[in-house]
Amino acid sequence: MVSVQSIGAIIFLSLFATIGGFLSYNFALTRTTASKASVFINGIPVVTAVGAWLILSERLSWLQIIGGIIVLSAVFITSTSNIAKNTAEKKRLQLLD
Repeated sequence: MVSVQSIGAIIFLSLFATIGGFLSYNFALTRTTASKASVFINGIPVVTAVGAWLILSERLSWLQIIGGIIVLSAVFITSTSNIAKNTAEKKRLQLLD
């Protein structure tokens, strides 16, 4: 017998993790390059876990929390290093002009 909670979990995963996540990713592709947008796709499991915790009252283990922090840190570091790299490149080009 399939419980109501199981059906709710499937609907939640379909709407938020799959549809919401990939719609956001496709929107990002319209605003930036694929290499920059691809970094953020790593955040989908983190958003899904936090959403399940908030909406479905699921428990997060310490391992999941630490993994989420690692993923978000990696996305942040990659994003800021790209910004710094682009800024340095623009300054270099200005000096050449």
